[in-house]
Amino acid sequence: MDVESSDVIRLIQQYLKENNLLNTLEVLQKETGIGINAVESVENFKNDILKGRWDAVLNTVSQAEISPSKLIDLFEQIILELVELRELGAARSLLRQTEVMDILRETQQNRYLQLENIVSRTTFTLDQARKKREEIALELVNEISSVAPSRLLTLLNQSVKWQQSHGLLPVGSKIDLFKGVAVKSTEHVSRPVKQKLSTIKFPKGQRAECVAYSPDGHTLVTGSADGFVEVWNYNTGKLRKDLMYQAKNVLMMMEESVLSVAFANDGKLVASGSQNGQVKVWRLSDGVCIKRYDSVHSGGVLSLYFSNDKSTLLSSGFDHTIKIMGLKSGKIIREFRGHTSYVNAAVFTPDMTNVISGSSDGSIRIWEQSTGRCIQVLYPIDPKSALSIPQVSSLCPYPYQKEYCVLISNNTESIYLYKLDTGKIEKAFSVEDGPKKLMSAVFSHDCVYVYALGDNGTMYCFDFKTRKLSDSIKVGDLKHTTLVQNTVENTVSSFGNDRYVTTWS
Repeated sequence: MDVESSDVIRLIQQYLKENNLLNTLEVLQKETGIGINAVESVENFKNDILKGRWDAVLNTVSQAEISPSKLIDLFEQIILELVELRELGAARSLLRQTEVMDILRETQQNRYLQLENIVSRTTFTLDQARKKREEIALELVNEISSVAPSRLLTLLNQSVKWQQSHGLLPVGSKIDLFKGVAVKSTEHVSRPVKQKLSTIKFPKGQRAECVAYSPDGHTLVTGSADGFVEVWNYNTGKLRKDLMYQAKNVLMMMEESVLSVAFANDGKLVASGSQNGQVKVWRLSDGVCIKRYDSVHSGGVLSLYFSNDKSTLLSSGFDHTIKIMGLKSGKIIREFRGHTSYVNAAVFTPDMTNVISGSSDGSIRIWEQSTGRCIQVLYPIDPKSALSIPQVSSLCPYPYQKEYCVLISNNTESIYLYKLDTGKIEKAFSVEDGPKKLMSAVFSHDCVYVYALGDNGTMYCFDFKTRKLSDSIKVGDLKHTTLVQNTVENTVSSFGNDRYVTTWS
């Protein structure tokens, strides 16, 4: 649907009129040449004419676009009635000092002179003056329409509600209408998630292989085993049908299973990586693939991560490598080799100088981004003291530069924390007499808590500062192995070896 700019101006004019900003209204009308041509009630406007309430009538027509001929009829009628009432001074002023009567003098001189003769007489009677009011009323109401009060505010409220219903804005939050984002409270009290908010249900035989939240926290994107990349309203668990390509069932799609998805930091681009090593970059607004990289990895693409400026895209894969792709050049511009097994996750540090990766070989490696050189190798569990080294399955970056760290999940009874400033890994979070494996971990949206998913069907909530267990929630019989964080809203999503993606709030 196209919105006419003139309609927007009229909405603003109505707002100015209702708030008595008449000088601003007059300037806007003169600058744009557009009038409101609308009143709250056409019937009331007509009654003002029939009862001779000319002040109200003139105020209305001064803010509307009325044809000159009908304005002349109106002003002539008012002048004649003023003469009849012996208000000769007012009649002469209206005749000689208004723009409408100047047009009459230039275009219909004889008619103007007749009025001059009438207002110059000392006595005058006009029996037909009031009988013409009805004729004038019928003429003018055809050029004036009715509009409900506060139309601009009503439309804006409806727009916000529509965006909330489609997951574009959070429900229940105060909205900054100018920026189109939720207003963050300065007196925020963080609480652990407690209950199931929604469930995305995939067809039988299909499931989500990867999930990512948009940077504004309003949208969820999934990559599935059947190759589809889909955009969801996480509040309702429904596909976003406000995206026209999804409404027409024209979905973003890969040739094989989608193993990884990632958003650019402005939320406008989504990258997806598939089982056959292919990477595509999509424009979220219209579902168009703007970049395609074939055979980035010789096996599946296990993780993707955009640089802060959207100039590069980081990937890792089954082929034990990490690569950086240039979004402008469309070429691979850096390669990192050193891991001896699958590289399950790789992320940029906030200053973009280094890359952190986690592998099935059990190691965390820190790489110099500009050269591809490995500058540090870390193991959550000392290889010399372990019979087998558990694989590093996921990395979750702490989003604040001041105390940058990464949560490391390696399917053991603990979640580990790597701190960039110390360059060390320390045992951070575990549950006494808890599950044998904590399979995935993420920060809460405000980083007050750490959520971890156990192999016993329980999601645990730890206090980030004290590292003590704060709460837990049963996820039921869901075969979920992975958590995904929402960095804006107090929600997390889980998915795994069934056909459901569940959001908790």
